[in-house]
Amino acid sequence: MVAFAIVFPRSATTIFLVPAVAAVGVWLARPQWRAAGLPLNGLLLAVVGFASWSLLSAAWSVAPMASLTKPLFLIAGAAGLTALFEIAKKTEPEILAAMAHGILLGFLGGAALVCFETLTDQAITQWFMNTFGKLREGYDKHLVMKDGVVVRIGDGNINRRATVVTMLIVPAGLMLATIAEARVRRMGFAVLMAVCAIMLMASTHQSSQAAILVGGIAFAMARVSAVWTRRAITIAWCASCLLMVPLVLFLHNANLHKNDAVFNSARHRVVIWNATAEAVKKAPLLGIGADATATLTEIETKAQTASGTVAKDGIYIVTTARHAHNVFLQVWYELGAAGAVLFMMTGLAALGLSMKAPAMAQPFLLAQFAAIAGMIAFSFSIWQLWLQGAIGLGLIVLLLAIAARKQGSETASDRQQRV
Repeated sequence: MVAFAIVFPRSATTIFLVPAVAAVGVWLARPQWRAAGLPLNGLLLAVVGFASWSLLSAAWSVAPMASLTKPLFLIAGAAGLTALFEIAKKTEPEILAAMAHGILLGFLGGAALVCFETLTDQAITQWFMNTFGKLREGYDKHLVMKDGVVVRIGDGNINRRATVVTMLIVPAGLMLATIAEARVRRMGFAVLMAVCAIMLMASTHQSSQAAILVGGIAFAMARVSAVWTRRAITIAWCASCLLMVPLVLFLHNANLHKNDAVFNSARHRVVIWNATAEAVKKAPLLGIGADATATLTEIETKAQTASGTVAKDGIYIVTTARHAHNVFLQVWYELGAAGAVLFMMTGLAALGLSMKAPAMAQPFLLAQFAAIAGMIAFSFSIWQLWLQGAIGLGLIVLLLAIAARKQGSETASDRQQRV
């Protein structure tokens, strides 16, 4: 399942949701567990609070169906992760170890494929596209053809593959640290370092590169002091949630979008960010509704085209685009100040919950939090379900690794007590 999610990243939605929903089903099927109820924690309550506000925004959203349906995935995922962790803690260590080995094999195989595709300009995918013509149907706009042969494929799919790999690097590292023998662990970490190096040097997905860098820095800092790293991440998280609008306005006023030293996609993002930040001023408290950006942008674009008033900022069209390419800014635009505060509380709850993890796992948890924050700061929409699935899949692996660690510690403790 892990390998399939990497190779076909849009499947991450289902691949995350299946074990999450199954875990809730297993929990409800056991009378003694059902009677005790699903354990509540601050993170689950915070996610439900943020998602509930998103659902409520359907009342004033220009895309009410999207505002009603997309947040439900967050609630289902949070409940599933909670149930899965509780079940994993009750599962035999041998079963957890077998699952861990399967996950690691799936990740390493999928990551190797993505690295090869990155270095060869998607040679394998090109071969499949040229050998089986049916696969090209629906992908015309992503293909460059010459004499009926695919000579290049757009970066969209390889970027999504890179995203799934990035969200699994740190969890795979914790799996290795938890269940592998010393020799296997050293080999595994060497492979992880090679994957990171290839992604950083050759990937076309700058958001994944940013996530790997931020996550790596957080991991190195946490190895020195988890307490001070958590404090630094907390400050950065709160600032990102509350101050993103003035920050992007500052970047635009500094003419970063006209600086040739900055790569093109970053300059374009500055224009999109600025247009979105200016639009936040129209509904600063409530926002326009969850996942309503694309619908409202389409309405405004049609009106501008019909009236011939399409505005440009340098070489870029001034637009909010289908989404802000910055989740912190997107939350402000779609859910207003109230949504930004609730989103901030969700992150703070996650950081607080990480303090309860075993000491050896905390650097990995803080690194994963930083990697997720780095990814969502520059990339996809918060409501793209495959992205939520990719993040959730990484969290499943983290939770299974922590459960295996706890099981191993308890088993060792029991053995010592018997001796």
